[in-house]
Formats: sequence, C-alpha cells, structure tokens
Amino acid sequence: MNKERMTELERRKIQRQMFALEDEKEAVEARYRFLLEQAQVGIFRMSRNSGEVLEANNEAIQMFHCDNFFDLKQFLSPSNPGDPRFVDPQQFQNMENGDAVSFSMHATKKDGESFWARVILQRLNHIDYLEGIISDISEQVRMDIELRKAIVSAENARKDAEEANKAKSDFLANISHEIRTPLNGIIGFTEIIMASIDSPEGHLYAGKILDESDNLMTLINQLLDISKIEAKQLQLNREPFYLRNLLAETISFIRLRARNKGLKLSVQYDDKLPVCILGDSYRLRQILLNLLSNALKFTSHGEISLSAYLEMKTGEELTIRFEVKDTGIGIPASMHDAIFESFVQADSSISRQYGGSGLGISISRELVEIMGGNIWFESRENVGTTFYFTIKSRKMEAFNPDDPATGVNKGVQTRELNGASVLIVEDYPTNREIAQHHLESVGCLVDMASDGFRAIHAVQENHYDLILMDVHMPDMNGLEATRKIREMDICSDTPIIGMTANVMPANRQECKAAGMVDFIPKPLRKRELLETLEYWYTHKLGSPRNSSPEAEEPDSGSSLLLPFDFDRFLEDMDGDRSGALEIVYGFLGELDRQMELIEKALAEENWELLHREAHSIKGGAMNLGAEELSEWAMALERAAGDAVLSVIPLLLRNLKQSVETLKSYCGESLPSL
Repeated sequence: MNKERMTELERRKIQRQMFALEDEKEAVEARYRFLLEQAQVGIFRMSRNSGEVLEANNEAIQMFHCDNFFDLKQFLSPSNPGDPRFVDPQQFQNMENGDAVSFSMHATKKDGESFWARVILQRLNHIDYLEGIISDISEQVRMDIELRKAIVSAENARKDAEEANKAKSDFLANISHEIRTPLNGIIGFTEIIMASIDSPEGHLYAGKILDESDNLMTLINQLLDISKIEAKQLQLNREPFYLRNLLAETISFIRLRARNKGLKLSVQYDDKLPVCILGDSYRLRQILLNLLSNALKFTSHGEISLSAYLEMKTGEELTIRFEVKDTGIGIPASMHDAIFESFVQADSSISRQYGGSGLGISISRELVEIMGGNIWFESRENVGTTFYFTIKSRKMEAFNPDDPATGVNKGVQTRELNGASVLIVEDYPTNREIAQHHLESVGCLVDMASDGFRAIHAVQENHYDLILMDVHMPDMNGLEATRKIREMDICSDTPIIGMTANVMPANRQECKAAGMVDFIPKPLRKRELLETLEYWYTHKLGSPRNSSPEAEEPDSGSSLLLPFDFDRFLEDMDGDRSGALEIVYGFLGELDRQMELIEKALAEENWELLHREAHSIKGGAMNLGAEELSEWAMALERAAGDAVLSVIPLLLRNLKQSVETLKSYCGESLPSL
C-alpha cells in the first residue's frame, strides 16, 4: 500500500514538473516570438532541400512588401527546384553543423521593386533547415556608389587642376620666353649704341633703356621662378662655396646704388661659421639680393646691413641665420600678414612711387622653405625693417676656386680676348650679330654657323679657341652638334659654351654629358659674355664642368612685333646699309623657297615640315620687324604644332598675302643691291 502511495506521489510530482516545464517552454517560445517580431532585421527559416521558407518574422514580410507570412511563403517558394526566387539552398548543401556564410544579393519584392540585400545563413544541430538573417542594404549600396563617384570626380578634378596648373606654368614660361627674346635685341643693341656714341645725353638715355630692360628682365625671371615653384619644377643645385665671398659679392651688386643714395652698407660675418659650406649659392644670392634690393628701394637715408650667424650645429649639419636690416619706411602693421603673398605691397601708392611687383619677397619665402628654413621679419613704420631667414646646410672642406671640377662660379679674369678665334653657332641672326659685335669689339676673330651641320664643317676646316653653341637649332641641335664635335680629336680641349634663352627646366646633366663646359643665359649681356669667354680662354679643359644655374634648354619661338621700318633696321645694323639690304633681300629670296615647301607640306599633310618652315619665316620676319608677316607665320606655326588643321588653309592664304605685300613694299621702297 505504501509502495503504491509512493508511486502515486512520485507520479504527481513528475507531472507537476512536466507542467512547469511546459509552462517554461511556452514562456520561452513566447519570448522568442516577441524578440523575433521586434527584431529590426528579417529573420527566416528555410528548407535545405526544397528552398521553401518555413518561418519568417514580420520585418522579413514587410521587406518583401507581402501581406502576411503565407503571402511571403507563396512569393518566395520556387515554382520548381531549378528556379529559385530567393536563396538557392543547393549552394549550401555542404555546410557543416555550426557553419555560417554571409553574402550580398540582388532581390526582388512582390511588387517588382528590386533591392540589395545582405544575407547571413547558418546551420544548427544537424537540423534539416537553415536559419537566416536578411537586411536591406540598398541605401548603403547607393551611398557607396555615390562615394565612388565622388572619389572618381575628385580624382578627375585633381587631374584637371594639375593640368590647369601645368598649362598656366607652361603659358608663363612660354610667354616669358617670347618677351625675353626681343629683350635680347634691345639690351644688346643698346650696349652697342652706348659704346658708339660720345654724347653724355645719349649715354644717359641709353643707360635708362638698360635700367628699364633690367627691371623688365627681373620681373620676367620672377614670374618664371613662381611658375617653376608652383609646378614643383624648381630644384636646388647643391655645391660647395665660400659663404664670406658670396656675401661680399652680393653686397657689391648694390654698393654703387647705395652710395648714390648716400646710404651706409655693412656686412657682419659670424666667426663661428665654417669657411666653406654646401648649398645652392645661386638661389641663396637670389634671396639676399631680393631682400637687399627691397631695403635699398625703401630706404632714403641711414644704412643697410647684411649679417650671417651660426644658429645651430649638429655634427656637420648647420642652421645658418641671415639678417637684412634697413632704416627705411617700414611696413604698416595692417600689412604684416599679407607681405609674403605674391603681387602684394604695403599699399598701392608704394608701387607707384617705388615700382616693383611684390614678387621678390614671395619668391624668397618659397626658396627659403625649399632650403629647409624659415623667414620672418620685424618692422616699424618710419623706423625700418629687419628680415630674418634660416637655411639648412653643412660644413665642407675648403677647395681651390680655380679648379673647374669644384663647379664654383668663375670670377673676372685678367687676360684679354684679343686674337682669340671664336665660332658662333646660332640660328637666330640677331643673336649672331650681337655676339659677333661684342666679340669683335675686343679683338676676337669670329666665324659664324647657323646650325650644327655647318658648325661641324667649320671645326673640321679651322681651329677655334672657343665655340659658342646655341642649344636649340633646326636640323641638328646644339647637343648633338657638341657630341659630334667632341668625337674629333682636334676638339677634345676646345671649350664649348652653350647659349640658351628658354625658361623651361633643362636637363643640365644631358647638356654636360654632351660636352658643354658652361652656359650663358639669353639675352646676352656683353660683360657676362666676355667674362665667360675670357675665363674659358684661360682655362681650356677636356672635361666639362657643371653648368651655371641659369642654364636651361630653349624652346622654339620668338616674338618681336615691330613695324617694318628700314631706317630703324639700318640703325640696328650700325648704319651698314649694304649689309642691311643684303639681309632684307636675302630673306625675301628665301621666302619663295619656304612658301613652296609649305605648299608641299600642306598637300602631303606633313605638319612637322609645315611647322618648321613657318617657324623659320616667323624668326626672319621678327628680325626685320615685319609685324604682320611674323604674326601670320606664328599663327600658322602654332596651328601646325597643335594639329588645329581646320584653320591652316585660311592662315596660309593670309600668310601668302602678307608675303606678297612685304615683297611689293620692299620692291617699291628699297634700293637694289
């Protein structure tokens, strides 16, 4: 009896436990259902075999725009095993227990709207179905696409900006070159005029022309430096040099002007500084001259001082501080923040009263930063200004300044050029005549060649002490001609000095490897030309040395837009009437052959030949001052060079008309030879 009662008691206990478990199960299922329905993502179960959706929460139903689970099940269930409308379970048959996969897919809603979905599938407990989570990522995909488009657009904008910046720099370089070429003639002929007149008034006026030409050349060079800096094309030429000598040389450039204004000049040099340092002496001198020229411009009384100090030394590495102090008009406090910006001066009246563009300070700041330093200033109105800047350098061993292997700037030599034989290789007649005049004025024996082929022939026939070689010429350029001349045993020790007028960055190593020992920048200045030739006349070497910082390979083109005036051209020729007429009629005779070549080039669509002949006509017309002819030739040259083919026939007709007009004018107005 007790045994039966115990059994009943146990049975009832077990039954209560079972009821409790059922209640707990229902509670768990209720909580699961609640969580399932409250989830912000779609949750579903599907058969591993048929792909049928077995269960889904309300979020999944709404995601597919269905009315209820039965509607969703009908929509997503495949019509046949080979036509899945949703996830194809056959792709996941090899999933092991506990495995999970995640992927994106393009799904379709019941109303036909498509969307991007992110799906996570997992297999649990060897059950014959897969549990999954689905979320709509259409907005994320759209944003990702927009982001990619924005990145592509930004990259295209960056490239456009770089191309625009390059085009601007190229334009500045090219237009500056177009200005520098006629300046060469202006400066050269002015120096010739100054040497040939005795009138003090004439010397005064010619000196004014040279001063204004120098100011214009300074502005052009500043524009070039700005374009190089912005295009990241300015590179330093690091060589050893004597700092004390550079300071003395720099201050000498303004000494006469300072003396004329009654200003005192002084130089202070820190004894702690090494004798010789490594750096770009040309760019350092440029910074100092910019600051000293400004100090001189804005100081009417008192003094100007230049100082150099050793600010820091770490091993062989040096930080050198320079100071340029003046007692001038000072800089207003309101302009202190803008003084380093390009084309900025303290106020508009300053440019009217003192001249200048405000570029010098801006360029100095850029150069200082390239040299690893900083620049700043202190200033008080009507008291004066002090500019400070630092550069990074290093100590170097002293060297022999007369040793060309060191690459030091040459000084003025004492030996005269009288009797020196010089070959001038230059395709531009004006430059040939100016160089010839300068050299013959000091007793040089001069031969001339208009291209590289004639230069090679000349050195085969004659011995020359010096060769002046234009870098860019038609047919055979100066580099190729120099290489061929260097191959001749008789010319192994003949100094070949390059002449260059272009403002674009040059490959100096290529020029040096070709065999040029030095470079003279155009426009040719008589003093610099003679000093350079005098130096190399006394320092003949078989191996070339580093070129000057000014050396740059020229591009084609020049622009001397003057009316055709024979009397003025005769003045440029120093009154040599027969020589002037010979040049004019020689040019006119050459025009017939050149126009035939241009007609042939147009018929054969040989744009390179057309470009070359138009360029040649342009140069000759510019030399004479035939403005209209040079303009049409330049337009045709550029059209051929840029392949703007549609306008070439029209330009050629205008060029022909201009040629006929010039020939008719010369035939009626000029005497015969």
